[in-house]
Amino acid sequence: TTLFRSTLVSKYFGKDLTFTGRSYVWARCLELFLQKPMSGYGYVNSDEFFSLIGVGIGAHPHNYLLAWLFYGGVFSVVCVAIAYFILIKSVKKNTSVQARVYLWATISFFVMGVTDVGILSVLMHPMLLLCEYYSKKR
Repeated sequence: TTLFRSTLVSKYFGKDLTFTGRSYVWARCLELFLQKPMSGYGYVNSDEFFSLIGVGIGAHPHNYLLAWLFYGGVFSVVCVAIAYFILIKSVKKNTSVQARVYLWATISFFVMGVTDVGILSVLMHPMLLLCEYYSKKR
């Protein structure tokens, strides 16, 4: 039945089951990443992103991990992973309630970023800074 619904939605509405086109953007970002796996494409504006993706939907990958892979390649993903690892390890040593709240908020924003990177650009980096502050405060 999923195939049937998928066919109907695709045929009559011109959309995938997500109704956002994200699955196409994600697939295209993966294809593009495989063309430049080490360095990625660097910062691109919306028009350049549309041109690379091939359609005018989504001004960015709408996925935190794909965004890092697309923009900075494997190198940037490794750097971000190391930063998260160090941050989580150091904040875990702090037993204050504030440190724990900021740590879990940061992890939550990361999980949310798997489906939409927009929230991260506004809230994620300040949360990382707060975690860093609480990792040093004992």
